[in-house]
Amino acid sequence: MKILFKVLNQKLNEFLNNILLKRKHNKNDLLLKHHNIYVLPSKFGLAFLCFNILIFILGSNYQNNLILLSAYLLISFFIISILQSYFILMNTHISFVDVEDGIEKTGYVLSFTLSNDNHAQSLIIQAQQKNNLVDEITADKNVIKLQLSGLKRGKHKVSRIKILSRYPFGLMSIWSYCIFPKSVYIYPTPLPIVSHGKTFNDSNDEQHDSVTKGSNEFYAIREHELGESFSRISWKHYAKTQQFLLKEFSESHAGDFVFNFIDMPGD
Repeated sequence: MKILFKVLNQKLNEFLNNILLKRKHNKNDLLLKHHNIYVLPSKFGLAFLCFNILIFILGSNYQNNLILLSAYLLISFFIISILQSYFILMNTHISFVDVEDGIEKTGYVLSFTLSNDNHAQSLIIQAQQKNNLVDEITADKNVIKLQLSGLKRGKHKVSRIKILSRYPFGLMSIWSYCIFPKSVYIYPTPLPIVSHGKTFNDSNDEQHDSVTKGSNEFYAIREHELGESFSRISWKHYAKTQQFLLKEFSESHAGDFVFNFIDMPGD
């Protein structure tokens, strides 16, 4: 059932996109006018309209002019809200800025600007069933960034953007669409890299000295043993303690490292 619903939703989106493309919604710079703005009553607006019809029927049955006048005033307010909502969204300018490729886990980032000389209020930006509220759009360009996820790896078209407003009274839903003619690449989510290497040193030695004898750096002082050379005796210590102490030097040793590509995770 879920698969059937997903297929039907995909077919509906493709059909809607074809209609929107014919109405010239696919532009990097889109100016909202009467040919690309849609207005319908909201749920609250439909309830308001039904309530107004009941008032009109009640006034007609009782032949009460005051009730009829109230119905006429309410329907006038309803019509004015249609015009008021339309003028709020009209002349909104949408301009593409950038799209950043992403990975499957986090998705990609879409950036665009909104501007309106009429100071649009309370706009809702919808993309992939995610809502982003913008309090006010002024004449200055407001940069909007959307984090869009849920795509598989590969090349995809930039998601359709819906700009919605129910300002000022909530009676009307006025909206428009924007389809940027851009593509985005989604890469696989990177896996954590675990070291799959070993050195040529004997792995059975649990306590392996990384310091070996040499002549680079001073390491320690120990007592002189019979038969050892006197060239490394610390004469300063002999002058103080009258003991033969031998200087030992060390050098760091790094073994060769083997990297096995077959043991790496992933494909």
